Formats: sequence, structure tokens, C-alpha cells
Amino acid sequence: DYTDFYTSIYHATTVGKLFRPDNPLLPNYKWVPIGYHGRASSIDVSGQQFLRPAGQTLPPGAETPVLGPSKRLDYELEIGIFIGIGNELGTRIPIHEAESHIFGLCLLNDWSARDIQAWEYQPLGPFLAKSFATTISPWIVTLEALAPYRVGWARPETDPQPLAYLDPDFLDSEEARPIRILAEYLEPLERFKAQDIQDTVVFFGSARFHSRLDAQRNLVGIEANAGEGATREPQIRLKRALASVNMARYYEDARRLAFLLTQWSIHIPARRRRFVVTTGGGPGIMEAANLGAQEAGGKTIGLNINLPAEQAPNSYITPSLNFEFHYFFMRKFWFAYLAKALVIFPGGFGTLDELFEILTLAQTEKLAKRILVVIYGSEYWNRVINFQAMVDAGTISEEDLDLFKIVDSPEEGFEYLREGLTRHHLVPQPRHVEAVPEIAKTNP
Repeated sequence: DYTDFYTSIYHATTVGKLFRPDNPLLPNYKWVPIGYHGRASSIDVSGQQFLRPAGQTLPPGAETPVLGPSKRLDYELEIGIFIGIGNELGTRIPIHEAESHIFGLCLLNDWSARDIQAWEYQPLGPFLAKSFATTISPWIVTLEALAPYRVGWARPETDPQPLAYLDPDFLDSEEARPIRILAEYLEPLERFKAQDIQDTVVFFGSARFHSRLDAQRNLVGIEANAGEGATREPQIRLKRALASVNMARYYEDARRLAFLLTQWSIHIPARRRRFVVTTGGGPGIMEAANLGAQEAGGKTIGLNINLPAEQAPNSYITPSLNFEFHYFFMRKFWFAYLAKALVIFPGGFGTLDELFEILTLAQTEKLAKRILVVIYGSEYWNRVINFQAMVDAGTISEEDLDLFKIVDSPEEGFEYLREGLTRHHLVPQPRHVEAVPEIAKTNP
């Protein structure tokens, strides 16, 4: 498929003069991109021969058309843009993400039979006058190669200025911060509604873990350079690679647990999707959980955060449920407020932050719902946190230990989640309930 746009005001004006000499530039050009969509069935590389098109034309002064070859054949030299990333039907691509969908550019000759076009294009646009040939250069130049030649663009002051919601300078300003915050609530909410998401189970854990296969491959390469006589640096890398192989079991277990949970949840008879596996969208345990859910045939959510030189979304997230947040607190909001359960795999500071935040909400009974908390891997967590020492010191109560369950296998974790989610959250829903995500209510 292709979409044909005017490339500049000069292009629009020149073409307009062919059909409307007295009014070549229509007013909508300065407000909205002007283009039309068609199917690219006749694109070829420049230098090829093609037949001169034939069709109906209306000679000057005639009242009826005649059939014959085009006598006014021309082409417009344009830029072809190859789009490399698709989007699901019905999902929008924000303006600030548009460039990430562009693979590269080429030169393009847009051939037209102008006499045929003048007769057939009203009211629906050109047909045979445009469908016979489009030729492109035999090379594609990537955006990276063109980067040194980019120049800035400024809107002439005499032109209509963009509406406020289209003005990037205003939207990026300090004054518009409340709008940006609200957008990170409303836009995900709209998508969750469209995808029939009712609630989630959130997986947290280290972003540094790898699959067993990747960890073993990495170890083999490092062992070859860390033999006798090796310097200290290769020995450090070898120690990390051995630890990575050992911790890879958690990647595989997260993948398995997410698979079991999704395999069960997608068969729950409900009008909306229940207990959808959700992660921070990055690598490691996040990738493993998204992968397991995808393998089970379910949708799976990634709540990414926009950080410089940091993670990119993993490839197993359902595209229409792949989010990117600017504000940490809005990302945390969506982690907590749709979650019916939290699964904590071994991890670092970020994992501990999410664990204690949810435990605090549960301990203080701030949320008017029961959140199940599964802590996975007693060997790791017993070395990292001494919960009993907190009880002995009086900083938490003995009953607070019931806020979570420590498990050591995907099957044990799944059975605990299935029993708890069924008991606390699988209650019959009234028929009149609106199809919206079940955002948690808070207690007074």
C-alpha cells in the first residue's frame, strides 16, 4: 500500500495550477497533511519500460468523452518514504513517534496521464490516470545516512499557527505539564478499554537475567578468553557469566509461570480479559513473563519508561498494549491500580521498590481490594531480606508476614495465584457493569 502526499507548498501549488489556475492552493493545505491512499500494484525500478495508458478523455469543447491513448503524460519527481514498522488496525501513531517508523528514503517518479485524470478524478480522485506506473530509484538511503544534512524548519509567521494541542513547544513547556500527566492517564485508559482489559498480574524482577540458552552461549565465549594467565578483567567477566547461568533459572521459571497463568486466565468465562500478564516492558524477567504469556496465546502488557540510554521494549509485548511513560509515578499508578496480584522475582533496587510499595499499600489497607503478593525464590530472598528480623525488632507485625507468599516453583506459584484470584476476584459481575478497566478504589 502507499499514501501519496504533497511534499511541500511548492509542490501543492504547482499541481494545483494544472487544475485550478485561479485558486491553486486550497485553504486546507496549511492545516492538515493532504494525501490519498492507494494500492501499489505497479511500482517498478527506474529505467523500465511500460505501456502508455489508454482511457477516456474529454477533448476541449466536446460533450462526450473519447477512448484512446493519453496525450498528456508526465511525472512528478517526489520523495518515496519506506515505512518499516507497522501498527495494529485502529491504533494511532503519535506524531513524536512517526520518525521511528521510517526505514529510509528514495527518489520517486509519480507518473500521471493528465488528460485522463482531468476527466475521471472528480469526485473520488484519479484511477486509471495514476495506476499504470510509479518508478523509484534502485537504492534506499537510511535516515541515519541523511542525518548530517538535516536542517531546521520554521513556520512562516503569516501562515496559520498550529492549534494549541498541536504546538510541540507549548506541549513540552512547564505550563503544559498537567496536560502531559493527564495524557498518561487518559491515553492508557482508552487503550485498556479498547482491548477489554479488566485487571492484571504484574511481574517484577531483574532486567539483567538472560535465558538459559543465551547465558550458556555467553559463558562459552568468555571461558575461551579466561584461561590460565588471563588478566583480572576476564576473570571478573567469567565470574559474572557463571552467575548469569545460575540465575537464568529464574528467567525460565518466570516464563513458565506466566505461561501457566495465561493459559488458565484466557479460558475464564468473562466479558473482559482477566489477570493479563504485565511487566515493565524491558529485558530479563520482564521479557520472560511477556514471552510466556505470548506463548500461551494471551495478550500481554508492557509499561515502559522513557529513560536516556536505557531499555527498549521487548518484542513479546502485544503491540497495542505497549506503553511508554515519561513520568515514573504515572507508570507506578498503572502497575498498582489494575493489579490483582504481584509476582516478585529476584531483582535489584527497582524490584525492591515495587515490592515494598505494594506491601505498604496492603499493610495499611489503603486499597479497597486484595492484592496477592508472590515472592519467588526463597534461596535468593532469604539472603537479601530477613523478614523475621523485622518482626523481632517490632517494625512489622507477625501478621504482616501473611501479606505475601514465598514460592520456589512455577507450579507452586500458579496454584497459589489461581486459588487466591478465584477466591477474591472471580465473583459474578452484574450485567449492567460498564466495560471499563477495574481501577482500584482507595479506602478513606
